[in-house]
Amino acid sequence: MNRLIIISAAIAGAIFAGCQAPNNPQDKAAMTVSAGGMHTMFLKYDGTLWAFGDNFYGQLGTGDTTDRRTPVQVMSDVAAVSAGYFYTIILKKDNSLWATGDNSYGQLGDGTTAPRNSPVQIIIPGGGAVSAVSTGPYHTMILKSDGTLWATGMNSYGQLGDNSTTNRLSPVYIMTGVKAVAAGYQHSMIIRNDGRLLGTGNNRYGQLCRADSLNDSFPRLVPTTIIPTGAVIKAVVAGEYSTLFLRSDTLWGAGRNNYGELGVGDMAARRPPIPVTTGVSKLEIGIGHIMIIKTDNTLRGTGWNDMYQLGLGHQNIVTSFEYIKSSVSGVSAGFFHTMIIMTDGTLWGMGYNISGQLGFGDTTSTFETTPVLAWPR
Repeated sequence: MNRLIIISAAIAGAIFAGCQAPNNPQDKAAMTVSAGGMHTMFLKYDGTLWAFGDNFYGQLGTGDTTDRRTPVQVMSDVAAVSAGYFYTIILKKDNSLWATGDNSYGQLGDGTTAPRNSPVQIIIPGGGAVSAVSTGPYHTMILKSDGTLWATGMNSYGQLGDNSTTNRLSPVYIMTGVKAVAAGYQHSMIIRNDGRLLGTGNNRYGQLCRADSLNDSFPRLVPTTIIPTGAVIKAVVAGEYSTLFLRSDTLWGAGRNNYGELGVGDMAARRPPIPVTTGVSKLEIGIGHIMIIKTDNTLRGTGWNDMYQLGLGHQNIVTSFEYIKSSVSGVSAGFFHTMIIMTDGTLWGMGYNISGQLGFGDTTSTFETTPVLAWPR
């Protein structure tokens, strides 16, 4: 979900989509995968975009609303993809931005609230190349290569950062000097070029990561710098009511922790942020579960697990990071499912599969308790 994918530099959690495999000479290998609410998008090295799972709102971009249980090709010449709850944002190699699916709050940025079942182009004022996009459940944050940040969609808590609570139907300018952005449920987190972390939107559980937030639950309508300043942040992901970020290879977390999603060994909320674990190279956040890839390419997870989304073979809540699989190069966490790219370029999935979002074609399986091969089959 919460996806950020950067074309020029990997920022963890969702590099314009979620996860990337290392450079692979095989054009047909999976390069990037992005897990949405109940659908999955993945990009091959040859630039073809493929989709499977729930398609009720047209989020697969296939021109219809029919679910798919095996991968179907959507577009070619694609550079990156990011899946929101029930919509998808696509960046093509010519730097044009496209969107498909649910548009109830203007998250597609096409000036309407009409759903789309095939991709429509998003026009950003002033033109210019897009370097990264992060999709939340109902809002989209867009980063141009010139460092300007733009936003569209739901804004009920100021999560767009435009000093209002008005939903936006097309991209509006937010700020400049931005290196990375992560869209959560009702908040957004921003990394500036100097490594400072900023937050905007809902702060009920301390998810904006302010050091003074012990008694601060008020939303922010414009991006506010994390306190204290001076910390250089490498990567950030924003979930439903929690945020995790990397300082060097140390993972820090703040916000709600009802399902153990912060990985600190209990289910108590944290404000301000606290260090969680070290040796982390990539991170990804779902609605209530967190996945990390360690520097040794092992995959570990924590949090909500009632649909087997952690792939551990049981449905128990997990409150600290547990080992799942080795030789993993990328991961993307959806609402109730998780997708993995292995170092050999194969794609695996685990968790909820009611709409075929794991992509392996089974028409009877509701859950997969441990990782199963999704592609190629």
